[in-house]
Amino acid sequence: MSPALPFGSGTRFSLFYICVFFAAGVQLPFWPLWLSGRGLSAEEVGFLLAIGTWARVAVAPLFGQIADRTQAVKELLFLCAGGSLIAFLCMPLGTSFWILFALQIPAYALTQPLLPLADGQAMQAVKRGEMDYGRVRLWGSLSFILAVMATGELVERAGSGIVLWLLVSGTIATGLATLGLPRAPRIPPPATPPRHLLRDSYYLHFLATAALLQASHAVYYAFSALHWKASGISESLVGVLWGLGVVAEILLFFLGRPLVARLRPTSLLILAAGGGLLRWSLLAFTTDLWLLFPAQTLHALTFGAAHLGAMYWISGRIEASRASSGLALLAAAVGGAMGLLMFVTGPLYEIAGGRAYLAMAILSVLALLLGVTLRRRRDPHLVP
Repeated sequence: MSPALPFGSGTRFSLFYICVFFAAGVQLPFWPLWLSGRGLSAEEVGFLLAIGTWARVAVAPLFGQIADRTQAVKELLFLCAGGSLIAFLCMPLGTSFWILFALQIPAYALTQPLLPLADGQAMQAVKRGEMDYGRVRLWGSLSFILAVMATGELVERAGSGIVLWLLVSGTIATGLATLGLPRAPRIPPPATPPRHLLRDSYYLHFLATAALLQASHAVYYAFSALHWKASGISESLVGVLWGLGVVAEILLFFLGRPLVARLRPTSLLILAAGGGLLRWSLLAFTTDLWLLFPAQTLHALTFGAAHLGAMYWISGRIEASRASSGLALLAAAVGGAMGLLMFVTGPLYEIAGGRAYLAMAILSVLALLLGVTLRRRRDPHLVP
């Protein structure tokens, strides 16, 4: 049972997003710095990030199926948070690359189901008229920006070792927040397995578009902090730059409901692709703060519009009994694409430096083409 909290669904999901995105705000920009501080090269850091991402791909569909079959979403969320916490607590034992390799897999894999499983429950609450997804989700983005800025300041003062303990704190808070999430009304389990979703060419077209949009952030997630620091930008300013991008994302989420009402989800995906082409092209050629600041506001499109478009696309086309599986398959597609790119971003960054962002711009062009053709296709319901 949920704890007797005097809060509605929107507040409970907001608390969860605050906690999970605090941990993400520590992990995404600064975990590469912690790994680098253990003496790993850029190529080894990229390899570990790729392995963690591939582990997430393997786990996501499994947890989605279990959630749809058992509807024990809260228990699964708590299990994932607890398992990842244990892995992170063991990280100080990582005195070699291979020990870190072994710990990175469960640490990353068990954090993967947290968002798709919670998002599935949140979108059910949206359909019941209990909350506005964008305005609930923006609290996670706000938490992310505060975590990024605070971590950048703390790393500058105390060194990269502090990153692990901030991440541990965020994971503990996430586990506690799962206990307060509301339970969705029970629904009949899906009559057919989730693999039937993968027989629909329209759904596969969508997955490819959404995966390319999110995977185009690979160089940014893995090496923006290292690249900007090498260019003379302080850790605290790195935090400000990351934070600015999330502020733009928050504004988009705040306007999410009227935006979705006016634009089809596929239009949001197309906007995201156009924003990516511009953003990654700028980051490939400059570390000038006067250009980095406006480039970072494009995060509202490259991530925010892509995320809203994907969430509302799935919500409108997949029945509630498959919501967790549908979102988990999306997470797996994004993770698979990101994993492939993470294998090459390390060597690519070592060879090309900031020009590695040009590869991300090319991915945005591909996503733009897929998004346009997705919009033009007949829009059938997915097979039941």
